Amino acid sequence: MNATKKITVLCNILLLVAAVIWGINFVFSKNAAEVIGPFTFMGVRYFLGATTILPFVLFLEKRKPPAERAHYDRKAFLAIVKVAAVMGLVQLCCSVLGQWGLGYTNASKAAFLTATYVATVPLLGFILFHTKTTLNMWIGVLLTLFGLYNLCDVGSIGLSINPGDIMIIVSAFFAAAHMLLISKYVQSINGMHLICVEFYIASFYCAIFALILEKPALSDILSCSTEILYASVLGSGICYMFQVVAQKYTDPTIAALLMSLESVFGALAGVIILGETFTFKEILGSVCIFAAVILAQLKPNFIVLRVRRKAEPPAGAKTATDAADAVAAGAENSEKA
Repeated sequence: MNATKKITVLCNILLLVAAVIWGINFVFSKNAAEVIGPFTFMGVRYFLGATTILPFVLFLEKRKPPAERAHYDRKAFLAIVKVAAVMGLVQLCCSVLGQWGLGYTNASKAAFLTATYVATVPLLGFILFHTKTTLNMWIGVLLTLFGLYNLCDVGSIGLSINPGDIMIIVSAFFAAAHMLLISKYVQSINGMHLICVEFYIASFYCAIFALILEKPALSDILSCSTEILYASVLGSGICYMFQVVAQKYTDPTIAALLMSLESVFGALAGVIILGETFTFKEILGSVCIFAAVILAQLKPNFIVLRVRRKAEPPAGAKTATDAADAVAAGAENSEKA
């Protein structure tokens, strides 16, 4: 095995480890949701997450030659703060709704509901930015809707639906919007710098809402210290750095497929650690959503059958290639959340 292949394998392992950590994080977040409010939890989590990333950012900058180091004047720094402020607000809505929803639903179900963002990203991109779409995307959306129908038990007597499920689903839409914003601005702004500033600003937002809507107590925060440290240091800090490093050396489609296993590990953690159970309809819904997540990241030629001629390229081959590139780009963007 040559050096390049070894690096690729190592990066794939890092992504798999990140997926495991993020999956188990649903259990820790579920436990914390029963003790402290979502704004308090996320405020501390974002602050510690940003503080975990900051030393690595400074270390990496020092390793660069002086000419290649980032130098921000007042205008450039304010531009980053402005973008981070908008992204921090979107991230706030995503994470707080998700944390709030965990107080009303189980961690296993929340893991699969959160995974719907992967299929939502290309859909929102099509609606907001008129990006190219593929048959995979529309099949994935239909599978997601069918999966949600079963997973959330919509259609049961009285058409009841768990309010926590609704919060998690809305949270997934904000997660998709956050990924689209990252894909838009990461081309011109250092991703590590942007996410670090964003986390600090999101922490400030959460602190304001916590003081207004909740009654944060140091004793409650300390009682959830294990959950907070896991979610912030590992879930927000270390995993994000794993992701950023790994993305440089592995195929974006493979990376997205590995990261989508977060939902599986989250469901398994809920069953093993919390003793949660799934009904047949919930299992069917979970399978449909996971299939939609995988499908949304596959190239079109996995689904669309085309007749090829040996001497003549098929009509529309250029369009199919462009669509494949768009899917790969969407998968890469979805990993940066």
